[in-house]
Amino acid sequence: MRDFLRTNILPGILGVSRSEAFDVSLLLCKSFIAQIESLSEISSQKYFLLLLNQFLLYAGNLEAERKESPTALLDELDRSVGILFADRTTCTFFTSPILSDYHWANHLHDGAAEHQSGWKNTFLAFTLIKGLRLYAKGKIIEEPQLISTKQGRPILDYVIRPSPRNETSFSLDSELFPDIELLDFVLTHGANPNASYTRRTIWVHHLDF
Repeated sequence: MRDFLRTNILPGILGVSRSEAFDVSLLLCKSFIAQIESLSEISSQKYFLLLLNQFLLYAGNLEAERKESPTALLDELDRSVGILFADRTTCTFFTSPILSDYHWANHLHDGAAEHQSGWKNTFLAFTLIKGLRLYAKGKIIEEPQLISTKQGRPILDYVIRPSPRNETSFSLDSELFPDIELLDFVLTHGANPNASYTRRTIWVHHLDF
């Protein structure tokens, strides 16, 4: 192992040069992306979610450490996982059907597709759930329509209730309370404060929360 690490092979695999600063979180993100892209099928929910969650953990570390988002890597994650989920035969661990018109973020937990069908998660919504706020902000600046065109659960609701425990059977990762700066940001970029979801306004959901 020591001799392998001293060769020029590893930098080539990870896409870095010896002259670059050694960023552990960045290299681990690239490593987990490579492992996800190497999958020919998702036969183990536990293993796939391990890779995914480890990638998201270190992507979050990059946002915290660098004060900027690893946007290109997150976009690559979305693309790569989308390819896997596009072919239903590759996701052999699911017992609930994969809905072709739903983003893959709606199908991560077995049985959650039916429960979350009203959410209609997008990748932007998924990154808000996971606390990747810098990525979300960057995407909203690039494409403000991502807020207004989101169907199902409004983007503003993901900001106000990062972890709506009353509406899901599995735990989400963000903090319990909303980020006020992010709240102001999405309102400034077109989020509708009067939007409703499941026949109730966002604010009624928040008060019940």
